[in-house]
Amino acid sequence: SNNLLVIDHEKKLIKFRDNYKIVINQVLDIGKEYKNYTLVINPGSTIILKEGSFLKFNSKVRFLGNKKAPIRFYCQGESCNIKFINNILVKMNHVSFANFKHDTSKSFHTSPITFYNSSIDLDNVNFSNFYSEDLLNIIDSTFKITNSNFINSYSDMIDIDNSKGYINNINLENCGNDCLDFSSSQVNVENINILNSIDKGISVGEKSNIKIKNGFLSNCGKVCIASKDSSKLYLDNIYMENSLIGVTSYNKKNIFDYGEINILNSIKHKNIKHIFIQEKKNLIKSKMNSKIVLTDNLDKYIKKK
Repeated sequence: SNNLLVIDHEKKLIKFRDNYKIVINQVLDIGKEYKNYTLVINPGSTIILKEGSFLKFNSKVRFLGNKKAPIRFYCQGESCNIKFINNILVKMNHVSFANFKHDTSKSFHTSPITFYNSSIDLDNVNFSNFYSEDLLNIIDSTFKITNSNFINSYSDMIDIDNSKGYINNINLENCGNDCLDFSSSQVNVENINILNSIDKGISVGEKSNIKIKNGFLSNCGKVCIASKDSSKLYLDNIYMENSLIGVTSYNKKNIFDYGEINILNSIKHKNIKHIFIQEKKNLIKSKMNSKIVLTDNLDKYIKKK
């Protein structure tokens, strides 16, 4: 159907015609009629997206690179988009995405890379140098992200909406706003490093249920970890340094209640002005003897965005 692709109907496989250097300068839509087909990219391939290219995948996706021969996606232009929609399975291993830009004015989505209503397994995937509102947006999906790096995002880094998943061993560095943002989601996070966020390291909202075990957060900007709007957050073995506020719990949207935080294990901290701040009594439950500041005006400390 497309001069870029070769489709094997017998094996239900879709491949790019060019083997190792694939240049795309158009809209490429692998539609829902291919939902039982699998799009495969060879290890060692480089995919260059030119100005205005837009990839839309409704098929299954297997981008399986390896350590010696990773798969690399580059954006060369002011706006490149990849959307994974209703995918039965998206599996990626040793894949990198670099230099993605996204013009929000031309798109309903906030991110150049969006997963919607999909089942996702990302392992050893690296994202770097994104100039967009979110680097990665996962919506209405189930996901697993392991052994991956996210580096240099102009605004938010990972935005997870109404999804269920597991995150283990990831690094997030240099986020222009929040690094990790959850809304209406249920996620277990283990072994996470967050370095240099301008606003918040981790933001949990809209009735999410999140557990974070073994977290290291440094240079959090205003807040290392926030729970708001009827969310439940469980923290286990967290180290935080260099921030105005360590952990805070509040209400932003009046259709919701306050966020709650349960501190299951030690929180170690260095150079944090206010370790715990809450807007109402008993939102932060901790066996630690650190003082929990109670304020009815959190805006005095931070703007509740």
